[in-house]
Amino acid sequence: MSHIAKVQVEFRDLDLLKKICDRKNIPIEIAPPGKTIKRCIYNSEVSGVAALRLPSWRYDIVVSFSQEHGTSQLYMDNYKGYWGNIDELHKLQQDYSHELVVDRYSQQGYRLDSEKVMEDGTIKLTMVN
Repeated sequence: MSHIAKVQVEFRDLDLLKKICDRKNIPIEIAPPGKTIKRCIYNSEVSGVAALRLPSWRYDIVVSFSQEHGTSQLYMDNYKGYWGNIDELHKLQQDYSHELVVDRYSQQGYRLDSEKVMEDGTIKLTMVN
């Protein structure tokens, strides 16, 4: 049986998320300010501030943001991998985190000196001033 999963993430910067999706040719729609996007995921309707479709996914992933709590959630259904490879989402989250760190530190006068992919797949970034 399929169900919608809520995954806690920190996709707060939608412009940055759109930039990454555009670079990776991932279709994304961002709602106008103050509006929401509605999508049907399997047999449930969900709404959020953005919707994107990863390459192997049957349904969109909807990003919901709570101004009150300052957190975001993802609504998705990959039906245990049959309707989408979860590794694609993990890679998008990693790319977003990487870009966010580099962008924020660059705004403070730092630059990316080096990056190294560790054995466990994490990325070690070295920023210098």
